[in-house]
Amino acid sequence: MALFLALVLAVFGLSAPSGTGVASAADRNGQPTLTTPVKIDSQLIDKGYRFEVAETGDIRSVALFMVELPDGRIARAYCINAVIGSAEGAHNLSSFGEQGIPGGPHVRWVLKNSYPEIGARELAANAGVTGAFPEEAAITATQFALWHFTNPDVQRPRIVEVSEEIRMNVDTVADYLIDHATAETAPEANLVLAPTQQNGQAGSDIDGFTVTTTAESGRLTLTGAPAGVELIDPARNVAVGTTAEVTSGQRFAVRVPAGTEAGTATLTLEADVPLQAGSVLVYTGGVAQQLGLVSDTAPVRQEVRAAVSWTAEPAPEPEPTIGTLARDKADGDKTLDHTGGTVVDTVSYSGLTPGQTYTITGELIDADTERSTEITARHTFTPDAATGTVDVEFTVPAALAGRTLVVFEKLFTGSRVETGAVPVAVHEDLKDLNQTVTVAEKPVTDVPTPTDEPGAPGDGDDCGGDGHDVSSSGGDCGAGSALSAAGLLTPLIPAVVLAVLAGGASSAVGSVAPVTGSAHVPATVPTRAPVNGGSVTPVAPAPSSTVAPTPAEEAQVPAAEPRRLLANTGASVLLVVLAGLILLLLGASLVQVRRRRS
Repeated sequence: MALFLALVLAVFGLSAPSGTGVASAADRNGQPTLTTPVKIDSQLIDKGYRFEVAETGDIRSVALFMVELPDGRIARAYCINAVIGSAEGAHNLSSFGEQGIPGGPHVRWVLKNSYPEIGARELAANAGVTGAFPEEAAITATQFALWHFTNPDVQRPRIVEVSEEIRMNVDTVADYLIDHATAETAPEANLVLAPTQQNGQAGSDIDGFTVTTTAESGRLTLTGAPAGVELIDPARNVAVGTTAEVTSGQRFAVRVPAGTEAGTATLTLEADVPLQAGSVLVYTGGVAQQLGLVSDTAPVRQEVRAAVSWTAEPAPEPEPTIGTLARDKADGDKTLDHTGGTVVDTVSYSGLTPGQTYTITGELIDADTERSTEITARHTFTPDAATGTVDVEFTVPAALAGRTLVVFEKLFTGSRVETGAVPVAVHEDLKDLNQTVTVAEKPVTDVPTPTDEPGAPGDGDDCGGDGHDVSSSGGDCGAGSALSAAGLLTPLIPAVVLAVLAGGASSAVGSVAPVTGSAHVPATVPTRAPVNGGSVTPVAPAPSSTVAPTPAEEAQVPAAEPRRLLANTGASVLLVVLAGLILLLLGASLVQVRRRRS
């Protein structure tokens, strides 16, 4: 049901304060969508008849009020409520405003089909009244019909100080209006700025304000806003400042720059539009009587307002991050046994949304090859807070002994990680020591040391006193001995050769006899040593296989002259020995020179 707002006047006959406004429509909570400052003066009224309030017996008067509009023109208005207030007109209408005006849809029909829209005589004729029916009767009949719809629980007042004919004619016309009234919607707003309240956030455009008016144009003004907040024409995406000329159907937004503190502002739309029957006057000063406005087609400067508010721009949500600390599960250090073990990687996270499910996937990377070991693990969890830690475990086999391993981790949303899913956080750094663990080298088995050969120098032998041979350059005894033997071998070889030659020459001297003309050497007859002191017995020579020369052959062999051989003097042997000694000394000197150079 369309609703009207209420204006409050004191008691009939008393002047109402200025500051009253006009409302053409209202929402359920009684907030007007159209207000215009007007002035009501009790001296400018058309009076009806006096009546007695049935509930109290008070005597009041009906009146058609004159409303002075801003341009000085006069409009007319009836009371909407029956007179049930105090002498000062005090009346609590708060609940009344919350509920709306009972019978409101019929009020407009009554206003459009009664006095003064229709003259007193015509109204009486429409109702079938042929007797006396002056203007006071028309005003009173119209008021009684309005109260029937707006105050259905209030009895119709009884007119006093008039003839019975007038009283009956007033009741007849009032009944006619009540019986023929049809429900009509509230007057269409001549000026609308909708919605009347819009909320947003700093750093955005608060959109959705639409202008509707029967006027050719109007003016939209933004007031109460801090510097930087301005109107935006969304159709052109152009800032128009804080004031703009508008036409019906045009949309506007309020742009609030980022960083602006929370606040509010007011949008005011003004235009010259005609008033319509059924508009309601609203008193802004407090408790007073309501007035239903009779139609007036002349344009009137009217305005509507809307409120806009915004909250401060929220701080940006931190992006999820992760960090890791890998260690040996067995003892908590950074080195695993060569037989393998378990790596525990404690993943610390921040910037996560509590209550949302996440999955961490990890793999072990060989730090030397920078390739995956194909050892992976994952952990799904739902954090209670934005920060925290979870553990991910990797099983390392013995085959990776001696390797340095780095843990790479990725964080995904959800409990399932599809192929191609994009992680929300990654921690992959080959140089991060916190992510790094080492698998110990496999130990090497010791080989037994062989024992020394008999006669070989043992540990601690000095090889001649100082542990070095004459040709040794500081090495061990065995090395020095080998070097000395190799060094002395060179000069000893020629010396030995010469000695052998000399010995051979001496033997030759002792076995060669002078030749006396025979080419054959007489065989030496060996003797056998005596046994037991006996005499030596000559042994017969063995038969010779040599053929004896013939006399002719002996005649052909010349007699050899005697010659001097090496064995005769011994001088040649001495020279040979001296030469060998000299060569020996030269060889020893050469060995010493080599040792010093090395």
